[in-house]
Amino acid sequence: MKKYTLILALLTLCFSCQNEPKEDNSNASTSTTTAAPADNNNNSNAASATKEEGSHITASALSPYIGFWEYAATVVIRDPEAYGKIKGSWIELKNDGTYERGRWQEKTGDGEWKFDEATTNITLYPHDPAQAGEEWKTKANGDIMIWVGTKRYQKTGTQIKLSRITERPKKS
Repeated sequence: MKKYTLILALLTLCFSCQNEPKEDNSNASTSTTTAAPADNNNNSNAASATKEEGSHITASALSPYIGFWEYAATVVIRDPEAYGKIKGSWIELKNDGTYERGRWQEKTGDGEWKFDEATTNITLYPHDPAQAGEEWKTKANGDIMIWVGTKRYQKTGTQIKLSRITERPKKS
């Protein structure tokens, strides 16, 4: 009896966690979302006019991804020491489509990022030509994000758990 109860509980858990809607992909097209470019004119009148008119502002598909993220855990096949290499590492995905990354208080790189809504992939394009690009299959849920490496930049076999933070980590 306990065996059947356990199986039923596991099946319920598996099927209840799958909340992705089924879509008809016959007319699907790939869409890539980038954050809106920064408005260098600092036109605050447009923003205040929108608020005064009472219009509704909808959340972007990028909203769950924007912010500071600390590399909380990593699994790299054939590299059991990987966690020690990423401790204190962070990335900031900015609303304007750029990113900065570093370790502890030091910035180690920057570039541009794009999010593909159809595949939920994030692609990082570093400004430094010596740094390789990266593409990750993502899953974001609140203050936790998971990145799974893709074939495009030979990151298969790598998974990273990121935790949302408010500022760069400090070395203790």
